[in-house]
Amino acid sequence: MKKYIIILLLCLLKSNVVSANGFGFELTPIPASKFEYFLKLKKSYSQPLLNEIDDLNKVLELNPERLALKGELLVINNETNEQLAQIDLMYNGFIAYYPDDRVLYFEGGHNSDVVISLDSGLELEEVPKNRIYSPNAGYRISSYYNGQAPSSLIQKNTNGIWQSVSHLTESKLPYSFFMIDRFNWISETEFIFVNFEGKFYLGEIIRK
Repeated sequence: MKKYIIILLLCLLKSNVVSANGFGFELTPIPASKFEYFLKLKKSYSQPLLNEIDDLNKVLELNPERLALKGELLVINNETNEQLAQIDLMYNGFIAYYPDDRVLYFEGGHNSDVVISLDSGLELEEVPKNRIYSPNAGYRISSYYNGQAPSSLIQKNTNGIWQSVSHLTESKLPYSFFMIDRFNWISETEFIFVNFEGKFYLGEIIRK
C-alpha cells in the first residue's frame, strides 16, 4: 500500500495538481501608462536553457526501455515493461521531447497541446517551451491550450518541485487571468500583463 501511495504522490507532483501552500497571487488593474512605465523599468535577464529534442528517432534511441513504436502507436512503458500510455501518431504530431522534464510534446486535434510524462504516462497541462521564469528563477509562468481555450498558471519552486500558486483575486476579478499577453516579470514576485479584454494588470505573489 505504501508503494502505491508514493507512486500516486509522484504522479500528482508531475501533473501540477499540488499547490504551493501559503502562497498566492493578487491582481490589481492598472492604466496603460503605468504598464508602459513598468515595462521601461524592467531589467533584462536570461531565461534558463531549455533542452529540446525534435527528432523522434533520437528520442526512441535515448529511451529504448521506456518507448516503443508499434506502427502508428507510440507506447510508453514503466521500468517493469508495463504500459503506461499510448499515443496515436496519426492524430498527434510529435513536436519535441524535453529530457530535463522527461516529457513528450505533441500537437493534437484543433491545435491542442498534448504533453505526456515519460515517468507516469499522465497528460500534463503545461508546456515547457511556454515558460517564462522570474529573474532569480524562483517562479515561472507557463501555459497550455486544450483545443478550445488557453490557460496559464504561475508556479513556485519549492525544493526542486514546481507547485501551482493560486489566484487570490479570482472572485473579485473573474477571468482577469485569462488569455494573457505581453507577460513580463518586473521583479522576483511582481509581474505585468494584458488580458483578452485588453485590460492591464499588475500581479504580486504574496504569502496568504
